[in-house]
Amino acid sequence: MSVYRHSVARQGGLLLALVVLMGACKGDSAKSRAELLRNQKAGAPKQLAGVDFAGADLQEMDLKGANLQGANLAEANLQGAKLQAADLSGADLDGANLGAADLRSADLEGASLEGAMLIGVQAVGATFKDANLSACNCEHANFRGCNFEGANMEKALFQYSNVENTNMRKANLRYTNFLNGFTMGIDMEGSDTWMMRKPKYPVPAPDPEEELEELEADEEEEEEEEEEQ
Repeated sequence: MSVYRHSVARQGGLLLALVVLMGACKGDSAKSRAELLRNQKAGAPKQLAGVDFAGADLQEMDLKGANLQGANLAEANLQGAKLQAADLSGADLDGANLGAADLRSADLEGASLEGAMLIGVQAVGATFKDANLSACNCEHANFRGCNFEGANMEKALFQYSNVENTNMRKANLRYTNFLNGFTMGIDMEGSDTWMMRKPKYPVPAPDPEEELEELEADEEEEEEEEEEQ
């Protein structure tokens, strides 16, 4: 991973990029804004609250810990993006593709993800409190220990997903599908579960520590490949 050298020049370049990203240069396409972000040096701060990345290609981008509070990411391609511990509270992610993204410990409180694609995401410990996940495809994903309190999850698909030990109090779970998923330990107190579907005989999920070890090993391998390049 690269480190800061010539810090003054880099900070100046970052400031210019952020000014453009925040809309100073009107007429920039979503694609060009995404390219500016992609070209930022590794380790640069990611203060991107309120930016407009609607429809942008952010595939596999490293946005760990980024501040994307209130950002417009509707229809954006975030497939495989690294969003661990990112602040996406209040963000617009309607129709976005988050397939296989890393959302571990991310904050999506109050975010809108209507019709978004979350197949295969790793979101252990993430917060979706009061978020809109209606009609989301969340299959084959790991949401263990997440907070979905007050969330709108109507018609969302969680088949084959791990939602163990999650907080779904006061959530809208009408027509939500948890079939073939791992549902032990869910707290649904006060939730609307009309026509909700879940396994009749829940079984425990695979060891989460083993899944975490596999994820960390993959990350180390990616970092080694980047250093070699």
